[in-house]
Amino acid sequence: MAPALELHLDEALNPAQRRAVLHGDGPLLVFAGAGSGKTRVITYRIAHLVGVREVQPWRILAVTFTNKAAGEMRTRVQKLLRNAAEGMWVTTFHSACLRILRRWPERVGLRPGFTIYDDGDQMRVLKRVIEASGRWERVDARMVRGKIDAAKNKGVGPAEFRTHDWVDDVVAKVYPAYEGALRRANAVDFSDLLMLAMRLLETDVEVRDHYRSRWHHVLVDEFQDTNVVQYRLVRALVPPGEGRRNVAVVGDDDQAIYGWRGAEVTNILGFAQDYPDAEVVLLEQNYRSTGNILEAAASVVAKNRSRQPKALFTEQAPGALLTWLELRDEHEEARTAVQGLQALVGREGFALRECAFFVRVGAQTRVLEEALRGARVPHRVIGAMRFYERAEIQDALSYLHALHNPDDDVSLERILNVPPRGLGKTTEEALKAWAAFRGRTLWQAIVAATGGAGGTLGAGGTLGAGAAADSDEGAPELKPAAQKKLTAFRVLFDELREMSARVTPSALLKETLQRTGYLKQLEADGSFEAEGRAENLSELLGATEQFEHAWAHDVGDGQLPALGDYLDGVALQSDQDLLTGGDDYLPVMTVHAAKGLEFRAVFLIGMEEGVFPHIRSIHEPGREEEERRLAYVAITRARDYLFFTTARWRTLAGAAASNVPSRYLRDIPSHLVHRPLADEEADEPYAARRDDGWGPRRAARDGDGDGNDRDRGGEGGGGTWLDRADAHADPDVPSRGQRVRHVRFGVGQVTEVRGDKVTVRFPGVGLKTILGSHLQPA
Repeated sequence: MAPALELHLDEALNPAQRRAVLHGDGPLLVFAGAGSGKTRVITYRIAHLVGVREVQPWRILAVTFTNKAAGEMRTRVQKLLRNAAEGMWVTTFHSACLRILRRWPERVGLRPGFTIYDDGDQMRVLKRVIEASGRWERVDARMVRGKIDAAKNKGVGPAEFRTHDWVDDVVAKVYPAYEGALRRANAVDFSDLLMLAMRLLETDVEVRDHYRSRWHHVLVDEFQDTNVVQYRLVRALVPPGEGRRNVAVVGDDDQAIYGWRGAEVTNILGFAQDYPDAEVVLLEQNYRSTGNILEAAASVVAKNRSRQPKALFTEQAPGALLTWLELRDEHEEARTAVQGLQALVGREGFALRECAFFVRVGAQTRVLEEALRGARVPHRVIGAMRFYERAEIQDALSYLHALHNPDDDVSLERILNVPPRGLGKTTEEALKAWAAFRGRTLWQAIVAATGGAGGTLGAGGTLGAGAAADSDEGAPELKPAAQKKLTAFRVLFDELREMSARVTPSALLKETLQRTGYLKQLEADGSFEAEGRAENLSELLGATEQFEHAWAHDVGDGQLPALGDYLDGVALQSDQDLLTGGDDYLPVMTVHAAKGLEFRAVFLIGMEEGVFPHIRSIHEPGREEEERRLAYVAITRARDYLFFTTARWRTLAGAAASNVPSRYLRDIPSHLVHRPLADEEADEPYAARRDDGWGPRRAARDGDGDGNDRDRGGEGGGGTWLDRADAHADPDVPSRGQRVRHVRFGVGQVTEVRGDKVTVRFPGVGLKTILGSHLQPA
């Protein structure tokens, strides 16, 4: 196998890629520009380590950030090695940490079978903790969750949390109570997966030595997206100053766009300081985008100061010009984008899945969805309500979570009276009050109320944590009828829990839906909505069976997964996993959700100041640089065609404003951009315009027949293409006036008033025309 693999390297890799793949021992830092083949480098390096250098597969750990990326990497490695990759960990950070915690739960204060709480579960626990305090009824639980997640992303636990203002004072009190609630429920949130694993590796010598001796090579993809905890995990496994230091990190600082959730671009920019002997390789040849798209992207990101300079190039032709359409408002913008999509699909023969609509914020999708539905274009909003967030799916999964871990109060509380079994609020509150007073779980209260210790089985056949309550603690006071119904629930629960240890997850799910009466209730309802919910549950059952088959083939060596394995798989799903499948639909998503993807044609909707760049990023240098990187990511998702749209008038988040084009459009050289609507009257309907703007336009740099297009998109008609765009947005005669305040733009000065529309100049933002009802005196 080794000679055949070596023979392919010269053909499969360019010189820079080969240098990274053939790097020997010691640290390696690869700056991989957009579309430069970083996944190819990682997979070929793994294949070279195993197939040529004869490193055993189980000695290798490769981590990335999404299930989709990990799956693609794993498939490529298996293909290169002809399926000789047994025991290798090719996974995400969260999945790797979960596997570590599943093996060593007691060492971090957990019990086997612990539950992973999603965002909704996390919010319910926080609200309960805040309400129980009786002192912070006005506190926003989402704000508290954000503070706690930010602390965990930096490795800061409740004991280390430091306060700086009154909000932090509240968080400092809620944080330990929240952690206590999680541990009583034998549960963790997503941030815990990383932080607990990090602390385990940093403080437990036995565990750290186990994994250091196991993994001789650690490879990290998308290193620019690592947070403090993830980098500490890497350093715990591969310390800079001792032992084997075979760590290879690959990433692109120009694509670091997750600072808002704790990612630190300094991790990749400062890697060579921590590992001073690291070999640094720059991948600068782009294989994805046309020359024009690549030149536009480079012109945008080049203005950032905190970056590793790169000179991306491509051997592809310049390709079509970028198209910029300036529309009247967001409704005309949406209709025009849909018309353009249909024209492009019909003219070029693209599938809908090969195109995408990108927005900066999720609120922009509503108008786009209306236009897509009106045109009957199949589409899916990535990042909207996921399949697993639907009420009936959450009900079914809550049953499975509670059966797997009876101490999971959140899941047990959800299913206690679902479907209705006569256990109302009075019974629930009595059980919760008994548990809260004694520091017990809801399941322990149920056990106490229905006769004490029973036969519920925990993971591996042992008695669950809630199976017994001290006899001298008494029992919750319930009415005889409620106690009878609760006993029936416990008997059913015990039987299903005993079954969970010996049947497949899909069989358990099917039996649970039948024996609890959930499906029967939907059948009795008979409504269209109930029919749809039943269909969703059938889809869930099918997805569970598919998971079992995939597990048996890829992970379980022919064995089916246990219930905990299935629940872990569901918990680690991401939005990008929704892009799998054979249906043809248009993806509509935020730019953040598009990271790591590529499309034949991309429509960037709403390229205006205050929208993209977002208003919150404009005045902060660090955030402005990340926002510019986000624009770079958006542009480099496109392979063949890139379309920008701007609206002269936009209502967003309840505020109507007249916007100027984005600064990122100003950064793109005019010869790269075609503006078919720039000379049209602002109020002329799009359908009446002669040039629909969606045909392939080629750059005209030599005057050989495309000069008219160049005149309209470049310097023709007077001034540059940007000057002509600004002329649509600036007021005619500015005049001084009253100082006013706006919720998004801050304090500004009125320059013009026309009826109920007021034009205001905001420092650092520019002119905005806003409804007077949205302004207050400053």
